[in-house]
Amino acid sequence: MNVLEFKKKLLKARNDIEQETAKTILKFEEVIIDLVREKQLFDKGIDGKGKKLKPDYTPFTVAVKKIKGDRFNHVTLFDTGALYKSFTTDYGSFQLEIFPTDQKADELMRKYGDDIFTMTVANQKELNFKIILPELQKFVKRTIQ
Repeated sequence: MNVLEFKKKLLKARNDIEQETAKTILKFEEVIIDLVREKQLFDKGIDGKGKKLKPDYTPFTVAVKKIKGDRFNHVTLFDTGALYKSFTTDYGSFQLEIFPTDQKADELMRKYGDDIFTMTVANQKELNFKIILPELQKFVKRTIQ
């Protein structure tokens, strides 16, 4: 392969990088969503800024969660599972959004803040360097060969 052919392949890789990123996000959508719904909300009860979700559960909710065997030591936003199941992604112009489509989402944002469904910096790094980057590296290698 000569320099001109190599340059054309590099340009193709550059031009197709956003589409390839979208494919990667779709391929790993559940893993990516779990960065918010499991690693932040369920495991830690934090929002995208790393702040604990407030207000805490009421004593009544804690009692109900104890009876059901659910986590009660911090707010998880998990009750029936409907909210967690409704999470989806939207990607375009190198911007990724993760959000639930459940009817309770707006009410929960008013109660717990706008950042409850955004990703923490640590989870953004995990997304970028452990999920997206390796897939893009494979794509670029395939494209320039």
